[in-house]
Amino acid sequence: MLLNSADLTDLDLLSAIDPAPLTVSPDDSVMDVITQMNERDPVNAENSKLAPPSDKSCALVVKDGAVVGIFTERDIVRHSAKSTNFEDQKISELMVSPVKTLAISELNDVFAVLFLFRRWQIRHLPILSQHNQLAGLISQTSLRSVLKPVNLLKLRRIAEVMTQNVISAPPDLNLLEIAKLMAEQRVSCIVIAEEQSDDRLNPLGIITERDLVQYQYQRLDLSQHLAKDKMSAPLIIVEPEDSLWNAYQLMKRNGIRRLVVAWNWGKNLGLVTQTSLLRLFDPMEMYAIIETLQQTVADLEEKNKALEAEKVAQASEVPSQAQGG
Repeated sequence: MLLNSADLTDLDLLSAIDPAPLTVSPDDSVMDVITQMNERDPVNAENSKLAPPSDKSCALVVKDGAVVGIFTERDIVRHSAKSTNFEDQKISELMVSPVKTLAISELNDVFAVLFLFRRWQIRHLPILSQHNQLAGLISQTSLRSVLKPVNLLKLRRIAEVMTQNVISAPPDLNLLEIAKLMAEQRVSCIVIAEEQSDDRLNPLGIITERDLVQYQYQRLDLSQHLAKDKMSAPLIIVEPEDSLWNAYQLMKRNGIRRLVVAWNWGKNLGLVTQTSLLRLFDPMEMYAIIETLQQTVADLEEKNKALEAEKVAQASEVPSQAQGG
């Protein structure tokens, strides 16, 4: 079965809304917010048909039902790199405000949501009711849970969407330097790798924005801990020629948001992330793909019609030849 445009445009986007995102008060302490962001839900919502996976990668700051700020994993990394003391600070002092939002009445097209993600360089989009009250949250994680045309993911390769802008660091670098590197390069993760001969890298582990949330929750002195002692390891390594469906399945099965891509015996590294998967559904590219597939179907139909006509013509010639003999 080929991909149909309806697979993408007729999605029930309401099912991508997390109806109970993490919300906090402007007067809550930053450490309390970080603690809540670090907590895991006792029930795995990804297995529920009633709601998308709960996303603790951000906290929405709400006052009188209105969203007045947002605090994300990236903000934690940014402030960690500055050695900000999170103790005794209110979230209102560090939150990002104003917040990009979308009215639920305008939630009509998945392409529009993806366009806003790309235009505003965001990963979380609060959805507001008709009375401008918080109705829920759409994130890359919740979108990924509903936006998965299987055939497209099976047909496309990791090499088509992966990034080769991989920032790596040696295992003996401390976590404060890792946070600074992440903030300076504006990346969501650092691959921890050992340098080998012939310009090869041996990827050992990874440190992500989510890890920085956990380190702050544990109140670690980032300057006193080395990357090799706190990195997530071992890595799940994929190859450029693997299908995006394989990448999607690995992310879902392991509860992760990125995979390291390695090829050429470690001389080249890449990353495929849930952002990469969503980029596959870029409106212009998707319309082009759908148009190409539809044209392919039309061509096949024309060829089938021609073959059928040829068979009919050959069948009609047989009696005539027999009668003439």
